Amino acid sequence: MDKALVFIPDISGFTKFMTGTALEHSQIIITKLLELLIGENRLDLKVAEVEGDAVLFYKNGPPPSFADVLGQSKTMFMAFHNHLNMIMNQNTCNCEACANIPNLTLKFVAHYGESREVSIMNFTKIMGSAVILAHRLLKNDIPSKEYLLATDDYMENQPEQPVKEETWTSLKPVTSTYENFGQIKSRYINFSPLLNASNG
Repeated sequence: MDKALVFIPDISGFTKFMTGTALEHSQIIITKLLELLIGENRLDLKVAEVEGDAVLFYKNGPPPSFADVLGQSKTMFMAFHNHLNMIMNQNTCNCEACANIPNLTLKFVAHYGESREVSIMNFTKIMGSAVILAHRLLKNDIPSKEYLLATDDYMENQPEQPVKEETWTSLKPVTSTYENFGQIKSRYINFSPLLNASNG
């Protein structure tokens, strides 16, 4: 079994947005946001799957540095919100989908663990415990809807060098328990201050 970084940007508020809004506009908006996240892939990550509200990225071998993953997350996060702001500023549509755009948020999970590439017909998938756990980690006790969560399994595979702190960054510990995995220790950065600073 090989090891890989599993990186998932996940759109929060997706279920309510898709089930309680004008379907045509909601599909257009979500599709564009997912395409935008893929287009902002600066770390040359592979796309294993485009899910309804997320993109499953991965990279085999030694993981990228935390500074690079943080930078990648920040780039996607700002592009996501800049696009939402553009829609809200330019759109005159009064449908329920467009009215609920401000409720969409973005969070990230980064985990490093066992995985394997599998070919299914013409598709390459990634399977393994790392993929399962990364998806489980999207459900946690973090008191924020916009953040980067990095597991200790990922952070402990980093070179011993300090991460350049910015005024909005602050790594906080969080521990969650998952069936078949037990307690998983992670650290997270709340992205809300970054968005507030850009709007200030």
